[in-house]
Amino acid sequence: MQNDPAHCGGCGVACAAGETCARGACTAACPTGERSCAGTCVDPLTDPANCGACGVSCAAGQRCDAGSCECVPGQRLCGGRCVDPLSDPAHCGACGAACAAGEVCTRGSCTVACAPGTTACGGACVDLTRDDANCGACGNACMGGSSCAAGACACPAGLTDCGGVCVDLTSDPAHCGACATACPSTESCSFGRCVGSCPLGQTDCAGACADLQFDPANCGACGDACGPTQACRSGSCGCGRGQVDCGGVCAATQSDPANCGACGTVCAAGEVCDAGACVGMCAMDATLCAGSCVNPNNDVFHCGACGNACSPGQNCVSGSCGCAGGLTQCGRACHNTDSNRNHCGACFNQCADGETCAAGTCGGRSCPGGRTDCGGSCVRTDRDPLNCGSCGNACAAGESCVDATCAPCPRGETDCAGTCADLAVDDANCGACGATCATGQSCSDGLCCPTGQTACGGACVDTSSDDMHCGACDNACPALTACTAGACG
Repeated sequence: MQNDPAHCGGCGVACAAGETCARGACTAACPTGERSCAGTCVDPLTDPANCGACGVSCAAGQRCDAGSCECVPGQRLCGGRCVDPLSDPAHCGACGAACAAGEVCTRGSCTVACAPGTTACGGACVDLTRDDANCGACGNACMGGSSCAAGACACPAGLTDCGGVCVDLTSDPAHCGACATACPSTESCSFGRCVGSCPLGQTDCAGACADLQFDPANCGACGDACGPTQACRSGSCGCGRGQVDCGGVCAATQSDPANCGACGTVCAAGEVCDAGACVGMCAMDATLCAGSCVNPNNDVFHCGACGNACSPGQNCVSGSCGCAGGLTQCGRACHNTDSNRNHCGACFNQCADGETCAAGTCGGRSCPGGRTDCGGSCVRTDRDPLNCGSCGNACAAGESCVDATCAPCPRGETDCAGTCADLAVDDANCGACGATCATGQSCSDGLCCPTGQTACGGACVDTSSDDMHCGACDNACPALTACTAGACG
């Protein structure tokens, strides 16, 4: 009823000739960025039924991106529909390359059985923990913008399910602040409130106020959406550090079995991708997730469990998705409430026009020493991950801002409030961020042990005298011998 001219705002409420229905109200003209198609106001940049022009309908599985019909990243158009060449048995590896009867398509090759961690659904090997078309069970498709995480359909972080569609209550003019709460046709939705104009630094995109520097749905310009695995940084879509653009999909070439070590390098059936090489099994500290060896404690695509992907701008810390150190999640984005004038001191606490935000307090235009005015926010560009080194230079997911430079934590280390720490040996972050060892203890393999002892198999032992761990973990002394000074005798 939000845009139906025959039932505009209510059943049987018809618009007059020449009028259109926009957000539940009959109007003489469509809102900025929309056009009238058969009496309905639509956005030709995103509407799959009127993509680029009225009546231009996208094929099944395609989406309308910036006025052009396109398949989602990772798929291609074969025979008039979008297919995944890595799993479609009719187009396995290439359009028209069909698998024989009894075979399935796994990672672009026809095989007689699925790889570990995948299930055969209609001739395709899929991961039920994260496949949007087969979520938790074959044929159970996620709808309305929801995605599959850990075998269940759910809206991405910061979005809410309103009648089966995932929406952002902070910016959606048809669901502003709450489901079905629509703004008048002359207003936009900003931070969950209907307003006459967008705040400083934001742009009206079809009734929604968007920050074109960071909004993945409007990156650089209204309607320019990033791919599902990309983030918007300084108005441009891109992959995070440690990822490579492989045909429009951001791939972690260190763990992706379809792009292992390089784009297009597919591991054979039964193999997994570990540290950029196809191997038979994962290392001791890694978990197998759909053919990838990952650490669920810090992997942004498998955080805490296989298929549980963090939103752009979030990090995975100790198996939980969250904003990088010093940032707070407000809606679907991470913000620095210490300096962001639209979230000053708390989410959605907006400073007045002409004011800046410093130390979580709205004030005059000038920033205190050591801080820079970035769009009305006073920030530390030497450590702010959203303005690292300069205004608008946002670090990717999993990165920290250190001395004005975006940098990932080295392999084996974790971002703990903006500091890279080795949870196996760091006394201030032992086993988990913030877990501090007491005086007289040191961190050994993620356990706080008394000084001089070593963690072996989850217990602290003295390797100089322990008969089961003599000199080193698991080095057991033979029968009738004892461990003395780290040697059996």
